[in-house]
Formats: sequence, C-alpha cells, structure tokens
Amino acid sequence: MSETTRQFESAFQSLVNDAQWTPAWLKDLRQTSFEQFAQAGLPSRQIEAWKYTSTRSLNESPFALGHASAIDAETLAARSVAGASRVVFINGIFNAALSELPTDVSITDIREALDTDREMVMPCMSAEDDSLVSLNQAFFSSGVLIKVNKNVTVAKPIQLLFLQDAQSETVLISPRNIIFVEAGAQAQIIESHFGDTKNFTNAVTDVFVKDNAVCQYVLERVLGSETKYVSRHSFHLARDARIETFNLALGGRLNRSQLEFRLNAPGASAKLDGLYIARGDNHIDNVTEVLHLAPHTSSAQLYKGILEDKSRGVFNGKITIVKDAQHVDAQQLNKNLLMSREAEVDSRPQLIIDANDVKCSHGATIGQLDEQELFYLQSRAISLEDAKRMLAKAFIGDVVGRVSGNHFTKHLQDVLQSFGGGAQ
Repeated sequence: MSETTRQFESAFQSLVNDAQWTPAWLKDLRQTSFEQFAQAGLPSRQIEAWKYTSTRSLNESPFALGHASAIDAETLAARSVAGASRVVFINGIFNAALSELPTDVSITDIREALDTDREMVMPCMSAEDDSLVSLNQAFFSSGVLIKVNKNVTVAKPIQLLFLQDAQSETVLISPRNIIFVEAGAQAQIIESHFGDTKNFTNAVTDVFVKDNAVCQYVLERVLGSETKYVSRHSFHLARDARIETFNLALGGRLNRSQLEFRLNAPGASAKLDGLYIARGDNHIDNVTEVLHLAPHTSSAQLYKGILEDKSRGVFNGKITIVKDAQHVDAQQLNKNLLMSREAEVDSRPQLIIDANDVKCSHGATIGQLDEQELFYLQSRAISLEDAKRMLAKAFIGDVVGRVSGNHFTKHLQDVLQSFGGGAQ
C-alpha cells in the first residue's frame, strides 16, 4: 500500500467489519475496489486530466467514517429548494426525519437498495480506470437509487441534500447515486453539497435517461476554505433523450467535478452549463467530456468562472465525435473573469472529430474587468468595489439565466447572494 493511501485504511477496516454496511456478499467488491485504489494511489499531475490540480490536501490527516448528527432548522431551510422533495444526508448518513420523499417516484437509500434492488445497483459497479471511483466503490455508504417510471412526469423537483458539521475527526463522505429516468418520463433533480469543514466528499453518480425522456440535473457545491470535494457524474442518453445540466461550484480548498455525457443514440441532446466562483486560495477544477457516439446528436455548453484573490480555476472540456456519427452539432464555450492580478485560470477546450459532416465550435476567453467601464461607474458616484461587483454580476447573468425552472433559479440566486464574492 502506498503512503498516500494509508490515511484511508482505518476507515475501510471499520466499514468492512460492519455487517450493516458490508454484508458478506459485498465484501469482495469492497476489498477488490480498495486494492485497486491502493495500487493506483491518488491521482497525480502526471495524469493529463489532473495536470493543473493537486491532491496533496488529501494527504494531511487520516479519514474516518461519519456519524449521525443534527442540523438546525434554520440551516436546513436555507439549503433546501422551496417546493421540492428532499433526501437529506448529514455527514454522509441518511436522515429520514429531515427528508420529505415524493409519492410519485421511487427513492431508496442506497443501503436499503443493496438488498431490495441489487439487480439495478450492482451492474453500475465495475472496474474503473479511475482510482477515486475505485475509492468510492470501496466506501460508498450514502446516496440513493431513484427510479422514475415510464411516462411519469415527476410533480416536484427532487433535492439530494448533503450537509456537514464539524466532528472530532476528518470525515470521508462517499455518496453513490444511481438514477433511472425511464422512457417518456420527465424529472428535475438537484444534488446539493454544503460544508464548511475539513471533510472530504468523493461522490459518484450515474444517470440513465431512456428513450424520449427528459432530465434536468443541477449539481451545486458550496464549500468552506478547507473543505475538499471530488466527483464523477456519468449521463447515459438513449434515443431522443434530453439532459439539461447546471454545475455550480463555489469555494473549496479542492472542488473538482468531472461530468461525462454519452450520447448513445440518434436524437440525444445535452445542454451543459456551469458557473464557478473562487476566492482566497480556493481551487476549482471543472472537467467535461461529451461523447457523440451516434449520428444526429447535439450538445451545447457554456461555462463561466470568476477568480478572485489568489484562487485558481481550471476548465478542461473535451468533445469527441466518433466515426460515422454524422450530422452532429456540438458547441462549447468557456469564459473567465480574473478579479485580481494574482488569480489564475487554465482553460483547455478540445475537439476530437472522426466524422466529416458535423457542425462544431469551441473557444475560451480570459480577461480582467474593463478599466473604462469601472471609470464610468465610479464617475456616477459608485465605489470601486461596488462597480466591480456590478460588472461581475453582469458577467454571470447570462449563464445563470439559462437555468430552467423558477424554483432552481430562485434557489441558485439565493445561494450566490449568500456566498458573496463575485456573486454579490
């Protein structure tokens, strides 16, 4: 075992020795996955996708499993989406008392799903060329299985709400979410992670959108200056399926998401937008990969970032169009606003095209606030700081405006206002 993985060993032994979480039939999967992780170790900058992001902060202390805890009503209300069903996890532990489950869709805590829906859960578990996915597979101990039945339009948005509080030990939180939106169904889901601790969340989510189904998926992470978060989300789209995502990243010592979209059949379409705001010495890393695996598919993405102080942002977006995937329309744009001379951003939009009848574009911009615009606002008796905030708010207005649904729009605006920084 490498030195960089020893901090997980004690927590792993606690998990596999707990029959409640690791029944006999699951031990082999957990053990094999942990061995794969231990052999590979944490990702290093020698891996292309991690070129600009260090995992050094994950080596600072041993990790423990989370324990049940309480959250005050005010915090719960502030983090919840108004009018939505919600599934609440605190330090990775499902809290039934605080959850409000819907009646028109099946939502099962992953622990229960291991017994009741093993045939749906286990096919999602496989050997991965990703050490952090292996780590999640060894530890997964929170999350849900969601099944939206054929032709059902879910009445209310569903919020998966992951909250944290400070405990005596540094906690490893390992959500595993598996979501099926069956043919002709429609669902709106928001996965929310809030925390101002030293904990580490390593999340994995698979979303299957079947023929003619529509899914809106919002991922938000609002993190304190010492909190670590890494995730991998895979979206699998069938014929004429549609996915609309919005990826919000605010703060965090390490705040990294990897979103993969597999457009498997004609008519599949993906809309992926994102906003990231970092300050202090925050580090936010966005990885997107869109795989056009069939003809007559489309994708469009717009990611915007605001970097303040000494923070660093990364955008690594790749579009792949395979041979014979003709008549594909794929668009990608990343724009960044640097609010200080010490802030940094690395942007890598990429296109890999093996078909000859496609419509594609990609681009990236990095700039600072316009001095003339600042001068104009100051000449109207607006302070320099207020002028900066006004221009920053205008910069992000179009990407936030692309989010569908008043419930999500209002929630995201409230979160941005509460976070402050470039969002005020």
